[in-house]
Amino acid sequence: MTVIKNIQEIIPLTIQGEGYHAGRSCSFVRLFGCPVGCWFCDTGYAPGDREDLNILSRLSIDYESLRNKLQSRYVVISGGEPLLHQDFEGLLERLLEDNFEVAVETSGVKAFPFEKFPQVWVTFSPKLHATGYLKGRLSPTFWTHSKEIKVVISQSTDWEIYEQLLDQAAQLGLPIYLQPEWSKKLETIPLILQILRQKPDWKISVQLHKYLKLP
Repeated sequence: MTVIKNIQEIIPLTIQGEGYHAGRSCSFVRLFGCPVGCWFCDTGYAPGDREDLNILSRLSIDYESLRNKLQSRYVVISGGEPLLHQDFEGLLERLLEDNFEVAVETSGVKAFPFEKFPQVWVTFSPKLHATGYLKGRLSPTFWTHSKEIKVVISQSTDWEIYEQLLDQAAQLGLPIYLQPEWSKKLETIPLILQILRQKPDWKISVQLHKYLKLP
């Protein structure tokens, strides 16, 4: 029996609110923990929230029970940072063996052999502008092994950090999404719209699930 440890949350049915697959129904599995410490993190790992980490759920569940909770054949695995979990690769393998379509979101903090899993949709969401943790740790392979790039933008200087990197990713044919940081969306959306005037092939990602008040 395969046991998956350190699961923070299982949402049997919701929608993917971000990026290329926004609006699509999915099941959502959130793995516990993240060392990156983005100040805007909305899942309990922001620096100001760390004293409350002990009240966040940490579940251990056998794979069969987890599978039976999933109400969509499209499963999104996120965190936290899923690549830091020792059970992550095993969970990925079991879901694929059961013919689930799997998507993973990562900040790129740890190298992972996604070339072994070409059918997995990898969303690379680097957080270079939000934390010093990633300095020297960001795996460069994610710029070539991902299916889409999503960058959270809260101010103009965030964009300046990424412009050259995103231009290079766009040359590889990767879809580029700029996502307004939720607490500053009223100020940031106009900024992103200005950027998209210069980058017409890029898109905005607006966290549709939050507008719809879905988990």
